[in-house]
Amino acid sequence: MTDKKEMDKPQILAPSLFGSCRLTITMMCLVASFNSLLMTINLGMVIVCMNKGDHSNSTSDPGTSGSNCTSDSEFQYQSACGYNTTEESDVRWDKNAQGMLLSATYYGVVSMQLLTGWLCDKFGKMKALMIGGSTVLGVVSVLSPLIIQYAGVPFFFAARVVMGACMCFMISPVLPLLRRWTTSKEQGLLVGLAFAGVGLANAATYPMTGLICELSGWRSIFYFCGICGISWSVVALFLIYDTPGRHPRNGIFSAMPSVVALLLHLVIGPLFDCVRAKQIFTVTVVRKTFHVIGTLIPAIMMFIVSQLPPEKKYIIIGLITIGYAMFEFAWMGGFSFAFMDMAPDYVGIIQGINNTIGLMPGFIMPVVISNMTPERV
Repeated sequence: MTDKKEMDKPQILAPSLFGSCRLTITMMCLVASFNSLLMTINLGMVIVCMNKGDHSNSTSDPGTSGSNCTSDSEFQYQSACGYNTTEESDVRWDKNAQGMLLSATYYGVVSMQLLTGWLCDKFGKMKALMIGGSTVLGVVSVLSPLIIQYAGVPFFFAARVVMGACMCFMISPVLPLLRRWTTSKEQGLLVGLAFAGVGLANAATYPMTGLICELSGWRSIFYFCGICGISWSVVALFLIYDTPGRHPRNGIFSAMPSVVALLLHLVIGPLFDCVRAKQIFTVTVVRKTFHVIGTLIPAIMMFIVSQLPPEKKYIIIGLITIGYAMFEFAWMGGFSFAFMDMAPDYVGIIQGINNTIGLMPGFIMPVVISNMTPERV
């Protein structure tokens, strides 16, 4: 009888999943689950990176000359061992310290499960919980090298517990959030997709962090993972909403290109400096490479957009966002700051000439476009 009543109920037909708001939120949940694991399980590779290429120090006597190891009586292990070196591998933990730190995250995860579940059901502020958890997790990750270097294991242990609690704030709201955004016919697909980030993180974290270790040391692992968490929080402010009724639907799409461009703007400059510092290529080659990436990709995106019908609005918005954001490669690593390399004594006048010519399309192109499309409103 119950089944009969269920069948008689009118079925809600959801719009197409592709390009929909609920798919966007699901993908954000996927990235959230990925980031939460990335920022917590990376410690295993950090420990490997710290001890890379060094096997003798693990058995060294803390009291020997040239060592500044310190012993912590409360935790009963060496809290940090620095061997008076300026290399990246200047911190050592004994086995007890490693075990305690690797397990610290779980204290936070276990202790916050009930609280986060209750907060989701009671107040329904899943967006706030996820953004707060990701932001704190990212900030603590960025600060971890300083905590390790100057505060020692006890404080880093406490930081890891906090990170575990924040990880719970990122993961636990996913189901309550998707419950409000999905229909019964697609819950399995979208929930599975949202939690796929856990498996992806387990598979990708060690290769990614291992490469970062090889390129720039263990501290950069924390910095990279922390920036991922903070960046997700910024994007989530614009893309995640607790219920469909709170979604603005339109205004967010206008802001997407600028938001993504801002994130790349903050990353491209340091990336250029890092590539330049490696001295693998000349400055000219690096500048040209960044400039080509920043101009060719936007041109390709705009050409594709011009060939798409208006019905593909979400694809169009995505392509415009990619093109607009990728221009930051040219701006931050290409032509914009090349003047300082070409003629440092004449930067002002060259920049003036560049801006004068470069800004002319601002008043030329509107007239050209209006004449080319007279029948368009």
